[in-house]
Amino acid sequence: MLRERIGLNCRRAHCPPGCEWAIRATLPHEILPAGMQRLADFIPLTYVVKLMQGLWAGESWSSLRLDVVVLTVVLIAGAAVAARVFRWQ
Repeated sequence: MLRERIGLNCRRAHCPPGCEWAIRATLPHEILPAGMQRLADFIPLTYVVKLMQGLWAGESWSSLRLDVVVLTVVLIAGAAVAARVFRWQ
């Protein structure tokens, strides 16, 4: 079963009741099929997770440059769209 394969066990993770959905809602990038991995590369959250994992593991900022650049571009694009579209009435 996939749950055992990726080690998802809410009791073992000591998470509070109700957080089970958050643990099950994400899958490690490495276990996804190749097509899904390519699709995940277009989702900004993938770069957030990679950046956080890299920093947690002690990697340098220079090795995580792509993740930072992608997130910066998404931030700038989102701010530009919001500035153009959002209006107080």
